[in-house]
Amino acid sequence: RGLGDVYKRQYQFRLTAAERPAFAAGSPSFTVEYAGNEGNDWFFKVHAVGKAGDGCGFYINGASAPVAVATIA
Repeated sequence: RGLGDVYKRQYQFRLTAAERPAFAAGSPSFTVEYAGNEGNDWFFKVHAVGKAGDGCGFYINGASAPVAVATIA
């Protein structure tokens, strides 16, 4: 799923899984911070730290295809 342009420089993902998944940004333009869980819902905050126009994909458990893509506006 595409996130489009990230305007607020921060976005939170909710992933549903029995165990904590590994969630990672595919470029240094974004950082990922674990934000806790509620039952099987795991929350990760993504911070845009690059410059406007930078983009990247986000990956779960080392998958080769991203589950989402974002661009810094």
